[in-house]
Amino acid sequence: TTTPYKSLTIAPYRTSLPEDEFKNSNKTIHDDKETRVSSRMDYEEKQRQSIINQQHESTLHRSKDFEQEFDYQLQKQKDEYESIIQRHLKFIDQLIDDKKKISHRCELLLSELKTIDRKYNDRMRSVEETHHNE
Repeated sequence: TTTPYKSLTIAPYRTSLPEDEFKNSNKTIHDDKETRVSSRMDYEEKQRQSIINQQHESTLHRSKDFEQEFDYQLQKQKDEYESIIQRHLKFIDQLIDDKKKISHRCELLLSELKTIDRKYNDRMRSVEETHHNE
């Protein structure tokens, strides 16, 4: 009798797993998949949160810049208006002063005119009297 080769006597390699091993294998694969999906979702969430934080910081920075620029422009406009107001007030004061001077001058001229008129009337009376007496 001949003995068969050892390879022929060993049980053939199983191509299928028993049902329990198959379930455990599938569960492990499923758990690995869930872990990877969960890790990926966590990573993506962290990236989104990082982007949101950067955008928030950028928005705050732009907001501060805008506020500073607004305050600067407001102060500049206020200074310009105050300068204009001061110039107008100075002009008004000058007009009032000029009016006072003109009024005083008018009073002097009126007084002078009255004096001249009185002298003229006195002179005319004197001439009439002289003429009448002759």
